Amino acid sequence: MEVEQISVFRVKRVDITMKRIVLKLVLALGVVLAVSGCAGKEKNEMVGVDGYSEHIIEFPSGNDEKTEYNQEALSIDAFTLEVALPDGWSVSDQANDAYGLMSCFSRNYIYDKSGECVGAVGYNVVPSDLDEDSLIPIAIYSQIALGNDYCFDVKENYDVISSSDKVETALTDVYYSPVITGGSEEKKNKGIVSYDLTHGVYVAIEFEDDALSDDAYSYIANSLSLDCSTDDESERKDQTEAYAVAQYGNVEVTIYREESDRSDPYIYRAEFMADGVTYNLSIHSDDPKELDAYLNTFLGEPENSRTPILSDVLGFNVRRVEMEETSPFQVMWHYYVEVNGEDICVAEQFGYENYPESWSRDLDGDGVPELICNNQYGDGVQEVCVYRNNNGSIEKGSIRWSYYSEKFGWINLGEGGISGLPAERYDPERDIFTAAHYDNDSDTTVTAEFDDGLIPFEFIPFTHSS
Repeated sequence: MEVEQISVFRVKRVDITMKRIVLKLVLALGVVLAVSGCAGKEKNEMVGVDGYSEHIIEFPSGNDEKTEYNQEALSIDAFTLEVALPDGWSVSDQANDAYGLMSCFSRNYIYDKSGECVGAVGYNVVPSDLDEDSLIPIAIYSQIALGNDYCFDVKENYDVISSSDKVETALTDVYYSPVITGGSEEKKNKGIVSYDLTHGVYVAIEFEDDALSDDAYSYIANSLSLDCSTDDESERKDQTEAYAVAQYGNVEVTIYREESDRSDPYIYRAEFMADGVTYNLSIHSDDPKELDAYLNTFLGEPENSRTPILSDVLGFNVRRVEMEETSPFQVMWHYYVEVNGEDICVAEQFGYENYPESWSRDLDGDGVPELICNNQYGDGVQEVCVYRNNNGSIEKGSIRWSYYSEKFGWINLGEGGISGLPAERYDPERDIFTAAHYDNDSDTTVTAEFDDGLIPFEFIPFTHSS
């Protein structure tokens, strides 16, 4: 596979000789990621004075539907918008029919004292291919400025409120054509737009024209402040020099190398995003080609890949997957989802020789899919594990030995040590479980098949191992 160097917003372009991936990982020392952080405006000193209250809105919200077309926008570093609104006003990210045409992500809706929805706010990314000569409002806000029937009319009306080298906030009109209003007249609402070129994002706010006075409108615009600082962990990663930036298909992978505290001299860590899920893979090794073997399995051509990428498990959207090499050629996966605003690990699985296998299937017909894992250990043991969401409680299930004795008459399981354990697998093509058992009495290997849902499994509460 040929490696491309990718030029993305906030990443320095570095001249690296194009090689095959296994050579690239060895020779790509010196690739440096630029530290990402918003330049930011000074926070308006009047925010929080009598008559106004400060509101902090987080972007991305995590509520947006991910598709192959919006990955760039939804995979940005998190940032917050601080804005002052009149006392008694509120902000909610709950879906509202109003302002459905606003071409931004993570829309939040603004309500006045009486609880009426009078506005909306969202974000988008500044197109990354703009040069200095093309940094004009119509280009920066192209996603929301080019509509014929609905647009933020920054081309005709753009009144700058505050500006610096990388940050600018302006007042504008939000235009509705008769096609949208359903009448014979056009309509204009009040709009505020603010961009930050360092972070590569902008926010847009729309208010009903009669919802606030011109003075309040200007005051709110002056109060805007984008905070794009990252948490300590992300900041440390940004400041770490990258070992390589590589391309696997349409997925960009950033690779780091650190000193290891084991016998192997290095930890190689790969970070990438696929299907809206963030992945972190770390291995202990003295040879970066071992990392390439894992990445080719996860991200290589479909016919060569044995690992399905899951973006939802147990009824949750997967936020990130942590993959760590716990022993040579054995990798443990940790699936994290968002529960009540926190990242929670809801499942773990082992894989040997690069490929943990997992599937999301509804085995008990309750409408919530279970997570089925084919675990393979370095000693050769193969075990099926099933996770389920039992009314909000995450449980881990294994096939009980009594099931084998009751259904198949296998009564000497484990008597011969590892060789006496059944080799359990889930067959996704046939949607059945299989178990191969070596019987000492007959000196033969017997394979059983069963498809009776969760009946064979014994469940216990899941406890994250680390």
